[in-house]
Amino acid sequence: MIILAIVNHMIVRHVVAMAHFMEQIRTDKLGPPLRLNRSKHREKDEIQMVSSAINHLQDRLLEKIVELENHGNQLHDLVQERTRELSLSEESYRTIFNAANDAISIHDVEGGRIMNVNTKMVEMYGFQEKSELIGHDVGRLSSGRLGYRQEDASKWVSKTKSDTFQLFEWEAKAKNGRLFPVEVNLKRVVITGNERILAVVRDISEQKRGERELLLAKEEAENANRVKGFSWRI
Repeated sequence: MIILAIVNHMIVRHVVAMAHFMEQIRTDKLGPPLRLNRSKHREKDEIQMVSSAINHLQDRLLEKIVELENHGNQLHDLVQERTRELSLSEESYRTIFNAANDAISIHDVEGGRIMNVNTKMVEMYGFQEKSELIGHDVGRLSSGRLGYRQEDASKWVSKTKSDTFQLFEWEAKAKNGRLFPVEVNLKRVVITGNERILAVVRDISEQKRGERELLLAKEEAENANRVKGFSWRI
């Protein structure tokens, strides 16, 4: 019994040591390998095999941690690179967006609410800041007369569902109440994964003035010809 108790004590203390070692294993802090204080002639028994298996497990765990850290670093570098690319892309987009000669606005697909405008849009309508337009509907930029109201604008937006491209003339209203004609090009687009309405607006006041002057000149020429023909008959 005494011998059995001694042998049992020798085995148990090694098992306890291995259990304690296993409890101390942490992925963020791996210690030195497990070493049992045993005589050399017992280095090939079951306890030593378990001890070797534990050390092998810790080595494999360390390899996986290093592998994951390498993957993590690669992923971090990839994210950083992608972020830089997106920043450059966004910066280029803003530069082009604000440098355009035409007024440009981006609208929500459902209600047509203004989500963004470029600098030209702000200037064309006589506003000072983009914030004066963002969040409002098209009615803020329309004359409000028959055919040029918010509900009329919504009909044009709805047409982009079946035909993505719409081109039409509109009676616009500046911040100070001045009415002026514009040509509107509506197109349904996808921006950062979201469906939007892109509106390109061109002030055609000069074009309309030229058309009126041309029409007036034509009428004056026709009147002159009629007067001339009448004088010949006399």
